[in-house]
Amino acid sequence: MILHAILLTLLAGLTVFLFWLGFQQVSRGLLFLYLILGAILLIPLAIVGYRFYSLLRASYEIDRDQLSIRWGLRIEQIPLPEIEWVRPLDELGEILRTPLLSMPGAYLGTVKSPNLGEVEFMASNMNEAVVIASNRIVVVVSPEEPSGFVRAFQDAAEMGSLATPDARSSHPGVYVSQVFKDRLAMILLIALTLSTVALTVMNALLVLGRETISLGFAPNGSLLEPVPSSYLLLLPVLGLIIYFSDLAAGLFFFPRANKQLASYLVWAAGILSMVLLIAASLILYFSAA
Repeated sequence: MILHAILLTLLAGLTVFLFWLGFQQVSRGLLFLYLILGAILLIPLAIVGYRFYSLLRASYEIDRDQLSIRWGLRIEQIPLPEIEWVRPLDELGEILRTPLLSMPGAYLGTVKSPNLGEVEFMASNMNEAVVIASNRIVVVVSPEEPSGFVRAFQDAAEMGSLATPDARSSHPGVYVSQVFKDRLAMILLIALTLSTVALTVMNALLVLGRETISLGFAPNGSLLEPVPSSYLLLLPVLGLIIYFSDLAAGLFFFPRANKQLASYLVWAAGILSMVLLIAASLILYFSAA
């Protein structure tokens, strides 16, 4: 968690620094270059942020009916009768390579094993890893006490199941597919995306049409001192932050029962924000004419 927090801080700081550096440039080419680099960094920032969130929510639970694994939006519920064996990784008899882009706190993804087939990792620490094999899936997890985890499984298996719950496997892609099936959600997301693109393109064109611009009004109603027109790009930068925040918040609420209305409101608020930012851009541009 500390490592992820440090990465989040570094990525966020570097993103802000690139945006700030861009607005210090006289050359518009360099300005756009730094803004594009800053926007690109939002992608790894979102990935690390999701991994940090997933680590906070991670849990492994065993009862006499099933084993439940939760890692962020990834959920795997395996009925206990389907589990063939559970053993520590160091007793497996083969060395499993870790998935691509693995790091402490986030050993996530799937690899191919010559003996086990496809193996999925949902673990934070390879020194305490346990392999769970069922007739449907093989999973590597990292409970805090591996030996205690294995004993808990053995005890639950010896007691026998009172019921046989259905197996459940939920991936982040399932959440997205639910959104695609909802017509209102798709309309709102398309409108949010198009309004964000319109804000960005429009401000880029406005910057090219003028050397200087005023960013507001003084208390007496007069325009503030002119600044380079590139400062107008602060509005699409703010728009991108709003866009990604609203997109993530809406996708977070949508799969939850009776939470779709919250997603609709978040996305609608994002569209309204883009409309207001577009209006603000036009007002600032034509006020300085």
